[in-house]
Amino acid sequence: MEQKISRKTWDECAGRVRIIAFLLACMLVAIAGCVSAPKPPPAAAARPAIDVNYSCYRVEKPIALDGKMGDPAWAKAPALTFYLIPHTREPEFKTEARLLYNNDHLYVGYKAVDPDVWAYFTNRDEATCIDDCLELFIQTDPAREPYYGFEINALGTINDSYYLRAVMAGGGHRRWNKWTCTNLVVKTACDGTLNDPYDTDRGWTLEMAIPFAELPSLAGKKPQPGDTWKFHAARCEYSVCRTNSEASTCAPLTNKSFHVNQDWLNLNFK
Repeated sequence: MEQKISRKTWDECAGRVRIIAFLLACMLVAIAGCVSAPKPPPAAAARPAIDVNYSCYRVEKPIALDGKMGDPAWAKAPALTFYLIPHTREPEFKTEARLLYNNDHLYVGYKAVDPDVWAYFTNRDEATCIDDCLELFIQTDPAREPYYGFEINALGTINDSYYLRAVMAGGGHRRWNKWTCTNLVVKTACDGTLNDPYDTDRGWTLEMAIPFAELPSLAGKKPQPGDTWKFHAARCEYSVCRTNSEASTCAPLTNKSFHVNQDWLNLNFK
């Protein structure tokens, strides 16, 4: 016997189907949104605050350089902390630098944590910056562009340059390293085994004594208390335990080049 469905019952069923279909569609849209919605970008890393003024204190006696920063005079110098460039965070392997001066020399000392210390260049003015290398850049007159670069690898090999123009650094590097700071004194020490990638080193240290008499821009003058230069100390680090290199500096550089000097620190002689 055939049973007829009333119009009212049919409309009620159709209405329920439409409601269920609408709810399913909303669920599918929500699920798709959760899967495909792009994640918000990570918050930008806060840049550590750096004091742009560094106090360089005077010592009366020459510092005894042994490559290990063993002279007690180093305790007088504030320590500079290094950050990756562009300036964001501390590198995996830490570095610190200290500066002092006397009547004849600017002294710079570095301590670099490094599990794999290596360097191969042994001739002056070779590309020491592609070895494990510690560097110093100084500008004796902040109002004039010429500046100096000292790049020393873990063997103590020197690459010294006198740059007339920052924009000509890098590709024209060989042009400027013809200048030689003849009486520059450099001492290094490795706490580990140099050039052995199969063991774990602890790091290396560097000391430099830069004679004021050999800096052409000073024209025989010497820094006095109250004088200000521009500078930054830097590091190029390459280790077998890393997949890439680290470039770091004590200055808040916003450019990836060590040679762009608007972000260098003030070296205030005390």
